[in-house]
Amino acid sequence: MYRTEKFLPILVYLEQILTMNALTKHVEGDMAFKLRLVFLHSEAVPSKSTFSRVLTVLSENITLLEGLNQDLLQTINQEVPVLTEPVSIDATAVDTHTSHRKTEDKKITSTVLQRMLPTEALLNELPYHPAWGIKANSEGRHNYWFGYKVYLAVSSHNQYILSTLTTSSFVSDMSVTIPFMRSVSSIESSGVYAFRNTLPRMSSSERRTLSKSTKD
Repeated sequence: MYRTEKFLPILVYLEQILTMNALTKHVEGDMAFKLRLVFLHSEAVPSKSTFSRVLTVLSENITLLEGLNQDLLQTINQEVPVLTEPVSIDATAVDTHTSHRKTEDKKITSTVLQRMLPTEALLNELPYHPAWGIKANSEGRHNYWFGYKVYLAVSSHNQYILSTLTTSSFVSDMSVTIPFMRSVSSIESSGVYAFRNTLPRMSSSERRTLSKSTKD
């Protein structure tokens, strides 16, 4: 199941699959989805507990995803020069699958002070637990969500995701700009892009929800 690990977290969120039971049924009933997870047509579908363990391990080992992403990009770059393309950056809201609750919003270092601090310290400071976020739409109305905010750096021509950063949803774009731009610039110059907090670590309540879903 090793080759499936690099695609599973992304596809689970894209397909809005909320439980391990739903994930297993989706893989069993949708051959196209099964192939997207890089399973062979003849392979048996893993159990709910296996999927649960894989996602838990990935959430606790972000460096594994970073390594997989670096290897993948280097392989792609041998055929398509994605590491030398212009880079586009944007952010999107991501809902959490856990119950909504009140959270305390951590104060982030001001942009004035950020300029004097090292990039790694700024990235480590950013919180990435599920929280309430608010954003005004094109009509001036406020949209609320409980979860995360994901920043993406993408190769402008071929649309490959080069780098990501996940924060709690209350973190402002301004607080992320300096550390993320520094990070993208440094990995661009070295020819190696990476994920940063791509799959948020699971809280105890999220683990209980995940464990319960395997029994459904």
